Amino acid sequence: MDHLHICSSLSPELDLQTISPLETLVSTNGQISVMSSTSLYKHNVCMLIVLEYCSWTSIVAMCHVDRAGRKRAQILIRARIANLMKPFFPVKARASFFSMLLSTKGAIYGHLPWCLFSTFIKLDGETRPHNIDVAVPKDSLEKWADYLDDVGYYIQEDIEPLHCHRNAADLSIRRRCPMNAKFTITVTQSLTDSVLPIILSSDVTTYMSVITASHLFSFYPRLTASATALGCFDQLPARHGFTYCRLSVFHTSSTEHWTEPCGEACPAKWRLTRGLPGVGVLQWECSMLPQRKQCHIGSVQVEPTNSQDGKTVDLLQLRVPSLTTDASEEFRTSMFKWRTGSQCLNEACVYNNLRVSVFRN
Repeated sequence: MDHLHICSSLSPELDLQTISPLETLVSTNGQISVMSSTSLYKHNVCMLIVLEYCSWTSIVAMCHVDRAGRKRAQILIRARIANLMKPFFPVKARASFFSMLLSTKGAIYGHLPWCLFSTFIKLDGETRPHNIDVAVPKDSLEKWADYLDDVGYYIQEDIEPLHCHRNAADLSIRRRCPMNAKFTITVTQSLTDSVLPIILSSDVTTYMSVITASHLFSFYPRLTASATALGCFDQLPARHGFTYCRLSVFHTSSTEHWTEPCGEACPAKWRLTRGLPGVGVLQWECSMLPQRKQCHIGSVQVEPTNSQDGKTVDLLQLRVPSLTTDASEEFRTSMFKWRTGSQCLNEACVYNNLRVSVFRN
């Protein structure tokens, strides 16, 4: 059924009580036909269109339905990542970028992965990220500088690590490509062998969203799902405020006016990386990023099909080394703790500092 049209006038003899909306499809000749929900679920292109309008939570849930659901969700995720990376790198360079990320155990954090998880944002010139923030372990910055030279990002700005990273990072560089100067790549080097101290010392919760070569991480999934940004230690830098206003994201530097319990987002609560409690984790296959000419399904880009029925989406595997580093395992076994503030003023939160028995660290 290539084209679906909604019929404006239904036969009065049709018993609508016995047919659910999902099961009622209208063919090109205007007649009603019934397709079971199971048959609809098997239609790959249709389900990809449905997923495009789903929340990140629903996309992740689709991964747990069955093998087909996981494949469809990963196709959509890879398409969104490819779309976010498109202004920064030509197609052939994307594989080398993730290969570099893999070999150095680096991670993309900040605005770009947050946009990946925030499916309510329509990516265009105003909302599209113009900078890729990369956190790398100690002694990796020189390798990244050489790599960025090789891919055309050789205009360097010597910058200091952000103030919030003063105890987590020692060096930062920002690179531009002369062919596309408004897009930048910022690489920050950790003081340790782990990138987690950089990520978890960010000055706003939206920056604690991460893409590695093996997994995706959202350290504040509930805030991301509710389009909320919380400044850390009562500071929400002005450089973020304009962006969040433009994206219609609720941003605040305090939980004082929240009406529901903070949960894992409580600024007074210490959180541990051991086991990654409260962290959203999803495995993805960077080696299957779209490479060939893409077709469009709505605003989602997927690979052209090559099957006889035109329904099976085929992806061309890129030359990315097989995964030798499992970021999820590395993060789960790490021993870091962090929090986003020193007090909570939310009356609905059990950890707030307004009670007689103050929460002890």
